[in-house]
Formats: sequence, C-alpha cells, structure tokens
Amino acid sequence: VGGEADVGGISGSMDTELDFDIEKIMASIASTTTDDVEELATSTYYCRNILTGCINDGVISGRKENVGGVVGANSVGNVVLSQNYGDVTGNGDYYGGVAGRSTSAVRRCFAMCTLEGNSYIGGVTGQGKVIEDCSTIVTTDLGAACSGSIAGWVDMNNEATCILNNYFVNEDMGGIDGISYDGVCERVTYDKLLTMKALPDEFRQLKLTFVVDGEEFETINFTYGDSL
Repeated sequence: VGGEADVGGISGSMDTELDFDIEKIMASIASTTTDDVEELATSTYYCRNILTGCINDGVISGRKENVGGVVGANSVGNVVLSQNYGDVTGNGDYYGGVAGRSTSAVRRCFAMCTLEGNSYIGGVTGQGKVIEDCSTIVTTDLGAACSGSIAGWVDMNNEATCILNNYFVNEDMGGIDGISYDGVCERVTYDKLLTMKALPDEFRQLKLTFVVDGEEFETINFTYGDSL
C-alpha cells in the first residue's frame, strides 16, 4: 500500500470529517429561539470507532506524514488486537509499526517489521498517547530523531497519557525516544517474550525472505539469534 500521507495497511485515518460552514451555522442560529441556541451550543456527540482483530503483512510506504502498518492517523479510534508484519517505509515523520500517529488508544497490538522514516519512528506508534499491552520486534535507523521500539515520542507530562505493560526485543534501541521504563516499555529477551500467552504464532516462527530485484528469491525459517 502506498500514498502521500495518512497511509495504513488497514485504515488510512481513524478521524472525523466535518463539513464546516460557518455562514450556514450563523444563519441557523439567527433564526432560532433562545432555547434552541442553548441546545445547539450544549449538544454532545459520541463517536464509536474501533479497529480490532486485523492483520497486515504487506509493505506500507508513504511520502509524507502519518504512515503505519495498521492505521496511518488515529485521533478518535481504538486499535485493538491487531498485528503488523509488513515493513513501513518513507521519507516523512510519524511512522509506526501499528499506527503512524495516535492521539487515541492502541491496545494489545503486535508488530514485527522494519521501519524507515525521517523522525518520530516507533514500533507501535510514531507518536502515541495511550499504548497498553503491546509487544514488538522491530528494526529502524538508529539515527532517526525521536525513535523507539514502542513509540518515537510520547508526552509523558500529559495527564491523559497512559503507557503500560509494553515489551520489546531490541538490543540497540530503547522503548520511547531511546529510553526504557519498567512497567511502561520494557526491554526483554526473546525467550522471555515467548512466555507471554497472548503472543501471536508469527513471533514464534521466524522467517527470512531474500529479495532480488524486487522479487522473492527464497524464504528460510530460523531461530532468533541464529547466524545466517
């Protein structure tokens, strides 16, 4: 899957689209009673936007921002129990194994892939807010600004931020912007990761595919840490 911005293996964007016409709104207010105006100003709207149980194994490429293995941009949705095994590549910012940029929730998701981008590169999300019970095995350019095995960047001072029980296997890169936190985003060994009951079978049966001139040449099975 390829595109400019907001590119994902399952969904490009989990957001709201508004047809905002200020002149129409003001004309409507001018023709209503005081009670109607009060009701218009205090109405509450609810959004149910859930992506669950999805798996992507195709390569995802973008040229600008918000590119993810499952969803490109997630501002109002919940991404749950989803997996990505396709590489995420491009030249922009906010690239993630699951979500490129998420200001909503990502829970119980998994990613095993290679990530390439300019900055804000993360195994789960390039930028995240709520990330819980996720695990990754990812590789990325260690020179990228704001990169991590779980998230490239998270505002840890925001009271709404919730990052809990995330695990990753990566000896070279930390969890969030190069730093790991116990109980938040922990580095573990591959053997330790295998003890987790919810771990998908794809994490237990590793494969290496050789590609020549854009075509798959050979695929071999191997154990993590083996010499090839």
